[in-house]
Amino acid sequence: MQDHRCNHCIMPRNYPDLQFDSGGTCELCRGGEPSSKVDWSQRRIELDRRIEQAKREATQYHAVVPWSGGKDSTYVLYVLRRIYGLRVLAVNFDNGFKSRRAHINLDKISRRLGIDLVTIRLDWTLMRDLYGHYLRQKGELCSVCNMVGYVVVFSFVLKESRGLGYFPLVVGGWSGRHENVRSIFTFDYAEFRRVIELKKNLLQRFETNPMVNKEVCEILQCLGDPRAGSAHIGEDLGSKFFQLPDFLDWDVAEIREVLSKELDWQSSGSPFPAHEDCDWHKSMKYLMFQKYGFDNDTIALSAIVRSGRLPRAAALQIEAEGNAHTEPENMREILGRLGCGIDDISRGSDWYRGQNV
Repeated sequence: MQDHRCNHCIMPRNYPDLQFDSGGTCELCRGGEPSSKVDWSQRRIELDRRIEQAKREATQYHAVVPWSGGKDSTYVLYVLRRIYGLRVLAVNFDNGFKSRRAHINLDKISRRLGIDLVTIRLDWTLMRDLYGHYLRQKGELCSVCNMVGYVVVFSFVLKESRGLGYFPLVVGGWSGRHENVRSIFTFDYAEFRRVIELKKNLLQRFETNPMVNKEVCEILQCLGDPRAGSAHIGEDLGSKFFQLPDFLDWDVAEIREVLSKELDWQSSGSPFPAHEDCDWHKSMKYLMFQKYGFDNDTIALSAIVRSGRLPRAAALQIEAEGNAHTEPENMREILGRLGCGIDDISRGSDWYRGQNV
């Protein structure tokens, strides 16, 4: 089995387009910047500068946080509200699969932090058709949630920023350091658009939805992966956008402990709780395992190994105990809500192969 893995982390050799050297080490381990070598004090100074600037410029909210209810976005809220004392507006994109745990966390934590919360949910018939189309074309649907979420949140922020007369901070919780692999799911609006154009009127229905700003769609189509968080991407979309993990040493175990103690955040107890806000997550892992022989847990565990916070042998053990071999109990019920059956899922299509950001 070890011949099929990176000899340092546990990334599999069949990960799309991932390169290995003659010694069996993946390019992520060879080229990655160890967390211990990053000058986090200097990055914290830059974070402080950005926040102080927002405090000087803002007339209402200092920052907008896209909030799923998961650990990373919840920790962003905690840092901005409790540590920096910012006036924060949380924006939740309800993808139609919001878990019971997410509902509880969103309600409880928004009350504890004393923040305003806006939940945006697009017409379910539109979302249902987008999901079903992607399953039939690509064999997965997470790309829909990825791209629609970014489009909807930036559309909201652009509208609000024009009304307020300034660019607010928009602060995300995605970590390129922890998820620095070529995407299997789409974070590229041009690719997303290409796929949904294959179904008559679907693109037109999406881009004319009142919650979708056509200007945002056009900007994203030119800019590529919106997760990058550059100043250019942010200000084009009406904000000063960055990812908080670029400025803080993101320790998953520490984050979970802080959230549990300070906010009574509820999780499953997984060593790397991820996407617990979504009822489709287990089905995604199952489909991914069926296609590739690994799932998102392998990617997350590999990142923790590369950070030096988990021994490789322990990661392999955790992965083995949490495998996604079995079809989730609720998978067919969810497919039925999308007007799909198990045989409608495309098995032969390539999933997206995006570039690192």
